[in-house]
Amino acid sequence: MHLKVCIRGHVTGTFYLSRLVHPTTSPPPYFELHNYHVVADTPLLLTLSRNMRRRQKTGEIERFFLQSRSRLVKFCVVSGAVTLVSFLAYYYTPVHEFELYSSTKRSQNVDEPQDLVTTMTATLTNMLQESTAMKPHNVTADCDNIWNPCHPRTCSKSISQSPEERIRDLLSPKLTLNDQDRQLISYLAYLIPENDVIFATGTSSSHYDETQAMVHSLHTVVYPRVQNMSFVLLDLGLTPEQRQKTEKSCRCQVISFPFGKVPSYFRELSFCAWKPVLIMACMMKARKSVVYQDASIYWKDTIVDFLDRGDKLGLQIWGGKDMHNIPVTTLKGTFDFFGEEPCAYLNYTSLQAGINVFKQTPFVVRTILEPWAKCALEPDCICPGCTKNHLNCFKPKKEIHICHRFDQSVLSIITTKLFSYERYRFHMPESDLNDGRYVNINRGQKKPNYFN
Repeated sequence: MHLKVCIRGHVTGTFYLSRLVHPTTSPPPYFELHNYHVVADTPLLLTLSRNMRRRQKTGEIERFFLQSRSRLVKFCVVSGAVTLVSFLAYYYTPVHEFELYSSTKRSQNVDEPQDLVTTMTATLTNMLQESTAMKPHNVTADCDNIWNPCHPRTCSKSISQSPEERIRDLLSPKLTLNDQDRQLISYLAYLIPENDVIFATGTSSSHYDETQAMVHSLHTVVYPRVQNMSFVLLDLGLTPEQRQKTEKSCRCQVISFPFGKVPSYFRELSFCAWKPVLIMACMMKARKSVVYQDASIYWKDTIVDFLDRGDKLGLQIWGGKDMHNIPVTTLKGTFDFFGEEPCAYLNYTSLQAGINVFKQTPFVVRTILEPWAKCALEPDCICPGCTKNHLNCFKPKKEIHICHRFDQSVLSIITTKLFSYERYRFHMPESDLNDGRYVNINRGQKKPNYFN
């Protein structure tokens, strides 16, 4: 027993040490000792493993450690030291284990601000030249009805028509993840299996029945049609019984959100601050794209076309022309964080954040997903003085900022700021109603016994 504990400690320690040298080292699995045979992949244990296997054949393994008390004590002391020192070094070393800005390595040149801005501006220009079947929404109404998109009579500042200026704003340090943010996202990504396409959602006990209906849709529509995909379900508060049934039946990876590592407002699940963080973590493990969906999303057999469209254009967002404008459901503090005037966004519809596809490219990650995740981690951005009362958007529509849509508000600002009046190019076709070309949105559908 003592020998088993010492070897497991040594294995764990060498794992953390090897992560400092080789960032892609896989985490240690549950190590089994079969007749003192060590199952280990870490380089520092190869010699030990080989010696132990050789000695095992001649029956010397037990005598090698157990008949020499001093040898066993020395081994345990070294194991403990390796475990403690290497873990502390790993924990306090800035994250570099995952490439946050896609699989493309960031060179010294790209790290230079002007070079990065130039590269991203060129990418934006090319994306806006890509053909799309979508047409712009022609907004002609004045703002007497403040709920709908409208043209303000006066506005002190408009969205910049310079692509380079818009890119520079979104790449500013204020919207860039710091080392602590990256540690958090890397921790979550570590729990997610790598694949070409990753579907993701989050759920809690209050949406358990709706989640079962959503998973049924995935199993019957998506799984038979999409190759090299995986499904990640973020546990935001399932009961132990619900978690057990989900893990048994969902054919997915169930992971837990680290609430202890984030600000307290993350625990208010309706604020959806967890969503951009989850999507960013999934993007670190996706080779092609990430598809996020709420529990209300039900797929149609056009799913492959949807993924192809996202791959061609870089992203797909739900931006129906019948949606309200952005400022009416976004607090002014969020606009202030981005340095924007609310009136400049009155003629743009708000996006729905319940269904999106994001392609794994440096552009999408750096200009959309990273600012979105950073905003989620900043209370003055995603939740500027907000309370649960700000969730009520059914008040009389006589002025802007009557409520707040949190993740939806932020994604609407970012994508509108990035693409300006050409944001429509990246809208999902036929997304004006809940029954679209690719999905049906049904917030009341349940399958309470699907996981039984």
